[in-house]
Amino acid sequence: VSAALLGGCFISSFHPPIEKPRLEGVSRQDSVLQFAFHPEEVAADRNAKESPMAALPLEAALLQQYLEQHSKFSSVVLSPTPPASGTYVVLTKTIEKFSGVKDLSCVFGVVTMFILPCYHDKDVTSLRYDLSIDGRFVKTYRYQIREKALIWWGAIPFFWVRSLLTSYYQSCEAITAQFLLDARTDGFI
Repeated sequence: VSAALLGGCFISSFHPPIEKPRLEGVSRQDSVLQFAFHPEEVAADRNAKESPMAALPLEAALLQQYLEQHSKFSSVVLSPTPPASGTYVVLTKTIEKFSGVKDLSCVFGVVTMFILPCYHDKDVTSLRYDLSIDGRFVKTYRYQIREKALIWWGAIPFFWVRSLLTSYYQSCEAITAQFLLDARTDGFI
């Protein structure tokens, strides 16, 4: 019961907000784009007999989906090694480890069992897209996802507000669309 109540007093929102750039149609070429994801972690079911690359993490799955739908390439393939010729995108995800010591309000919140509120605003995830063409590095695109969160028993009556705020998935989707727009503007995708 206390775990459910504590979950009810946790309200968070991720940024950038949902404002995805509009991706216009582009003429398709008969070419393949290959991409990789680092760290090479996958969310495959351990009991499944499928390859470990069967289920991509959210960020890589969104990249593949958006490249297939909104890029000039006819197909998009996951490849751990760069091709000798063609376009290659490496998505690198880094996560900042949260230290409650950095945020004094969260230290007081934990000590008082969240009778006092804990508010934090921090970088959660950094997504870096490295673009290579014909084995030659071309450009890096970097984006940050920030989380703003409130943990406080007084927030329980407002747990429904979470459904109105931006989720991590929506922020990743907005960043993926922004990467495609930026790379397209530069003439690469």
